[in-house]
Amino acid sequence: QDIFDFSWGILKADASDALEKFGRIGKKNLFGCIGYVRKMFEDLLVLKEYQLKKKFDEGALKIRLHKNNAALARAFVKKTSEDTIKKCLIIILESYEKIKSGETDAFENALVSVSALLAAGGKP
Repeated sequence: QDIFDFSWGILKADASDALEKFGRIGKKNLFGCIGYVRKMFEDLLVLKEYQLKKKFDEGALKIRLHKNNAALARAFVKKTSEDTIKKCLIIILESYEKIKSGETDAFENALVSVSALLAAGGKP
């Protein structure tokens, strides 16, 4: 449940909140967190495509979006550009590679970068 809450909390673009929630999960679940966040941003890209076609509900069914996240996802894809969602996904994917290369704080740095990007409306 913590990983689930943490992952969807990232969309609020509050780096300190995201880092605090990640601190409760701990490093032992790092790859689970990265995997869930990666999948979440991939799903948001799918939802963005459906939202542009005015078929959000169809997209939500396709990706099996949990009903508790539908309102947050709908609001997020409505206000967030496809390019910004892709940038966030790239940051998360890069953090995985950096961790594999030995950079211990790569995921925390990625959280700060994603939060900043979202808070700035997609502008670095």
